[in-house]
This record gives sequence, C-alpha cells and structure tokens, in this order.
Amino acid sequence: MEKEKKGVRLEHISKIYQDPKTGKDFYAVKDTDLVIEPGSFVTLLGPSGCGKTTTLRMIAGFESPDEGEIYLGDEPINALTPDKRDTAMVFQSYALLPHYNVFDNVAYGLKLRKVPKDEIKERVTRILKLVELEGMEGRMTNQLSGGQQQRVAIARTLAPKPQVLFMDEPLSNLDAKLRSEMRTELKRLHSDSNSTFVYVTHDQLEAMTLATKICLMEKGVLQQYDPPLTVYSQPANRFVADFVGNPTMNFIDAKVTDSSTVEFLGINARFTPNDPKQTINASEVILGIRPEFFTIRDGGKIKATAYSTLPSGMETTVKVKLADELVSSVVFGAIDYRVDQPIECDIIGDQICIFDKETTKRVSIGKLEVL
Repeated sequence: MEKEKKGVRLEHISKIYQDPKTGKDFYAVKDTDLVIEPGSFVTLLGPSGCGKTTTLRMIAGFESPDEGEIYLGDEPINALTPDKRDTAMVFQSYALLPHYNVFDNVAYGLKLRKVPKDEIKERVTRILKLVELEGMEGRMTNQLSGGQQQRVAIARTLAPKPQVLFMDEPLSNLDAKLRSEMRTELKRLHSDSNSTFVYVTHDQLEAMTLATKICLMEKGVLQQYDPPLTVYSQPANRFVADFVGNPTMNFIDAKVTDSSTVEFLGINARFTPNDPKQTINASEVILGIRPEFFTIRDGGKIKATAYSTLPSGMETTVKVKLADELVSSVVFGAIDYRVDQPIECDIIGDQICIFDKETTKRVSIGKLEVL
C-alpha cells in the first residue's frame, strides 16, 4: 500500500547565528513561512549566504530553528532527529561507502531499518532500474563515473521511500554536459516517485528547469515563492528580476509624468497596466525590460547605435547604446552589427515591469508604447 504523500510547512521559521568577528547575533533565516505541497519539486534558490542551505538543514533536522515550527504533513517535527523524520538527504559529496558495491550502498539504509532481505532485494532492484543502473549491482563505487555515482546516491535515498527527499547542490561537482543530463534524470525520477523533492541551488537554470516552484531568498528573507515562469515574468521586486534571467533584465530610471505617461532616456511612452487596479503612486520609478522585449527591427521608434554583439548559437545578445545607457536586446539567429551602427528598436509585449525606486518592489506590469 502506497504511503500518503506528505508536504512540508514552515511557520515563522528563524535561525539566529553569532558573527564570530563582531559577536553580534544575525538572522541567517528570518520569519519564513513556506508551504511545500506533497509531491512537488521545490528549489531553494539564491546567492551564497542567502539562507537556502540553512533552511534545508532545518527541514531535514540537521539544524534546529530558534523560532517557529516545522511540520511534515500535520505533524510538528522540530523535536525529531533526522532519522525519525521519514526524509532523506543527497549530499553534495555523494557520501558513498567506498568499500561497498552499488547494491550494498543502495541497501545500506534498508538494512539499518531491518527491512527483510527479500524486500531489500526487490526494492534495490527496482530503484536501480529506475535510475538506469541495473546490471551494475556488483561494481564498486570507484569504478563508476561521476554521473553514475550521483545516481547511486539518489537511489540510496529513494530506496527507503522517504516522504521528502532533500538535495544540497548535488550536481555542482559535475561538468556542464553531465549536469544537463542529470537534470533530465532528476526531472524523470521526480515524476516516477511519490516523494516531495526539496533542492538547494544557486544555479538559476537548474531552478527554472527542475522546479514546480522556486523559493528565492536573499539575506535570510524569502523574496518570492512561485512557479518558475511567474518568477521570471512577474518578479516581486528588483532583486528577483535581476537574479533570474540571462542576460539579465534591463533596469532604466524613469519618471511617471501623469497617470499613464512614462519618460525615460529622453523618450515618452504610454504605459497600460495589465491590471487597471495597479496604480503607480511614485513619480521616480525603474523600468524593468527583459532583453527579448527590447527588440531590434526596421522602423522601430527608438533610435540607437550598436555597442557590441555576443552570438551564442541560436540567438545573439546585442548591447545597444541609447542616450549613454547600455541596453541589452536578444535577437534570434547569429547577427552581427558593427560598432556604432545605427539601429532602430521597439519595446514589445505586456510584461514590462515598473518598480518603485525607493522600495524596489514591483508596483505594476503591462505594455509600454513609445509615443
């Protein structure tokens, strides 16, 4: 009988450390509320020191929160040790047992739980098939490639059928090609298993491709918790917009001259919010324009010059000089512009963001029509 899927809930979780240099306390994680749905794939994303690994370690039981409560399903688990939480961890170093073969590595946790031998064999065989390592049961771990070792580590954590599987930057030691392949495997493994995956990374590409939801953090504070496309197209604030996306979003200082007119870099434009209820109260704002929405085309209303072109296979990033500002544009195909070549541009789409200059929060999103 399949176990009921369980999610994770964090209520006002905080972790306080002491700075060894100043002796002052600081929040590594501050007053975080988070609901991880059963069976979801959540990535904890952010720069180094943002609190993502501390959050993971608190959910896993390797750290204790100083404030708040963590729940697995409806059960509070703050007081439970890691081995009592029905969870498992894939470490960055894999932590395989070098003197054990593949079968015994995967079976290790089951043996500790005193699972019957016949069931151990059945589970290990099934899991090794799932991670495409069947037939390698007798190999020692030092005879495996990096990707195969990674699969053994994942298989070992999946074998006990944990409710929640934690991964702390598990692909960081692999080369770029193998990382791409393992992302595909992790996505497939998640869809084939009944577990909830919680995955720590600083790599936005991993977060965008793997997650059903992204939890983006900065300085211990949750900045946004949404599906990847929402985080990309509707960033909650400038930090989120700047952290997600490559090339990064263009940020341009602007003034709101009346309820619908925006002035920037000597250009006047009409802004139409997608939601008429979103009013812009500030006069000093920041326009946020993704490079794919700042398009280069003949007849465009914005006159500029080319600064540099950076081809990357299927697309080219063009740096455009506009009133002494550099603005990024992404165009399809391998296109080259000579330095200072006159070009014409336009702003397209209905996902142009306006951020309050003082608070940096997004206050509206919509269309921007150059007049």
